[in-house]
Amino acid sequence: MAKFQRFVSLLLVAAVAFSMAVFLTGCKKDSTTSPSTAITDDIFPIVAGRKITYTGFLRAPGAADTNITATGSFYQSRWTIDVYNGATAPPVVSSGGTCTRIIDSVRVSPLPGPNGTFAVGALLVQKSAATGAVDFSFMTSVASFYRAVGLTSRIDSLRWIKLTDLASGIGVEFTCFDSTYSIPGPTTARLQIVGKFDGTETLTLAGSTFSTYKLTITRRVYLGGSAVAASIGQTAQLWVAPNIGPVKMILGSDDRNYGHYREFLSKNF
Repeated sequence: MAKFQRFVSLLLVAAVAFSMAVFLTGCKKDSTTSPSTAITDDIFPIVAGRKITYTGFLRAPGAADTNITATGSFYQSRWTIDVYNGATAPPVVSSGGTCTRIIDSVRVSPLPGPNGTFAVGALLVQKSAATGAVDFSFMTSVASFYRAVGLTSRIDSLRWIKLTDLASGIGVEFTCFDSTYSIPGPTTARLQIVGKFDGTETLTLAGSTFSTYKLTITRRVYLGGSAVAASIGQTAQLWVAPNIGPVKMILGSDDRNYGHYREFLSKNF
């Protein structure tokens, strides 16, 4: 079952995919919980041209999934919400309609790569409405799950994963993704991804203080129709600040790819 313990998170289409020491000095957190009431804040405005820059660490691939402390000497990630004009248009997705692209550029040193440039990727996001306190989903790959259960012939590994259910409120688990597959055996493998807003936390990062909602994403794998999960583990944690977006993230690694620990450094709005 070891292969099940690390597979790609939700978020992490871009590098992607959030329990180690805080990188920036002066960071503190105060945790609180509240009754389950709907979250009415806009927790991630998708506004073209906005940029959020993060510092942090790469996280080691494989079972360890821990921060690679050497990469903390220089780690920078920047999320830029793409700007569309007459020459460019939002991506069209298979489910119909369009989505917004977040450009995720990462530079790390020391790092395996030329000139300290690790990756420039694109994170695709959809909101359930154009504005306001609405839910959003990210497109990500579940290829690690396919490999783990022997579905090597599948090519449709990109899936929309729901990341929020604001109506559920704090402390209530909601379904992000749930699908069952026939696998060699013959038997079945069910992949379930769930989310929950654990509570609120106040974070001070890079001299700025944020009131955030902490969101945890967990995946479970069930085999042969069993009601008991054969594998369970967290794949991501995000701290989202209303009217800003994620200000801290732990994006889990998988069997082949780096994970990321990120904290807010600056923004252009």
